[in-house]
Amino acid sequence: MVISSSADKVSYQNEQITVKNVKRMKDSSVQIVYRTIAESMWYCPGAEIKKIAEGLELTFIRVKYNKKQKVEHPRKIFREGTKVWNVVTIPSSGEAFFIRNGKNLVKLLREEEK
Repeated sequence: MVISSSADKVSYQNEQITVKNVKRMKDSSVQIVYRTIAESMWYCPGAEIKKIAEGLELTFIRVKYNKKQKVEHPRKIFREGTKVWNVVTIPSSGEAFFIRNGKNLVKLLREEEK
């Protein structure tokens, strides 16, 4: 059920995330609207970024409800009718964005053309 874990970090697998929208903003930052699978004991406080050769790798962090964990890019809640979405905004210099699915990288957003 967990794609990666270390002593203090656990993340969601790609198939546990529904990405609704990935949008590059006017200031080159990237806004990602997403939702994780419904769980009674876990939640997603936001995302972290790792620089890789191809661009930036996005990891959605998974935390037990009774714990607080700081993340580089905290989520904000966005409501659309009865649906609740999470939104993270990541500063960017126009890099491509990826999410990991097992050992494979899946491109979420291509590099910005200069």
